[in-house]
Amino acid sequence: MADIKAIKGTDGTTYSIVDRFSKWGGNNLLKNVPRHITPATYECASFAFSEPLVAGETYTLQVWFTNSGRNAIGGWVGGGSYSIAPMTAINNNSTYAKWTFTATAAQASTNKWMNIYASTTGGTQGSTAISGTLTVSKAKLEKGHKATDWSPCWEDIFTYSDNTITMNI
Repeated sequence: MADIKAIKGTDGTTYSIVDRFSKWGGNNLLKNVPRHITPATYECASFAFSEPLVAGETYTLQVWFTNSGRNAIGGWVGGGSYSIAPMTAINNNSTYAKWTFTATAAQASTNKWMNIYASTTGGTQGSTAISGTLTVSKAKLEKGHKATDWSPCWEDIFTYSDNTITMNI
């Protein structure tokens, strides 16, 4: 898609594209979001990356959610392998969390997906249900230290093959 310079919307508005950024903000590296996920016992939402993390690169992760009874939220690359967003205290009024981190070599070389976890103090995860829920409504992982408004993953909107772009909207 490197040769594409602009996209024209159905209303005739033209959006220029520079290095995978557009009027919509920074590219979301998490595919297939938003999703509403409320697991019954082991509270996590899993998301695939559109591209691998790069060691030494700075990233910002934002999570929008609704919460009832959970007191912490965090994110891990490769499932639970490597923490990128350490568990952060939340309360029943919390609806947003944000972390900025620099990817390590281990994070960059692990599986190309992440989990966003929620927990309760003293609760039991796994086979035993614990009280409270956390529903992830949106998540965004982007390069850089500046958080931008939510936008979908570039690859969720456009597919490119045989010199043809298809908009998946």
